[in-house]
Amino acid sequence: MKQGDDSHIDITLERGLKDRAQRTLLDIDLALEAGELELIAPIEARLGQLMMAMKTEYLAAPEKIKAMLYTVYGIDVSIEYLDDAIYQVLDSTSKKNYDDVRKELENE
Repeated sequence: MKQGDDSHIDITLERGLKDRAQRTLLDIDLALEAGELELIAPIEARLGQLMMAMKTEYLAAPEKIKAMLYTVYGIDVSIEYLDDAIYQVLDSTSKKNYDDVRKELENE
């Protein structure tokens, strides 16, 4: 609690701070209801689902590419070469520091 010059609690100041905090909470609640703000947890869950869907698509790509190369160009490619390329992409993606991105989003 803030105190005045003579070491007494400044009730007026404290009430003002409390009112300001309550208004801020009300503004946040109204913005959430209006869709102007979103909570981080549901966004993280959706992003996790999106990342898993993308990973599934990446892992399915080698078979699709192999079939396309054979059908269109008559080239039979070893699936291991394509798998290696996909795993390299997934590996480099998983090593990126996404905490920095999260902090930037939280600060906006």
